[in-house]
Amino acid sequence: MLWREFSISYMRIKKRLWSWFRECFGVWLQG
Repeated sequence: MLWREFSISYMRIKKRLWSWFRECFGVWLQG
């Protein structure tokens, strides 16, 4: 049960980091 909660939170953080990385990378490529 604890592992499932950890997995869900990990996937959420991973998705947020990936979206932030894509935004910064796109701005860096344009600039």
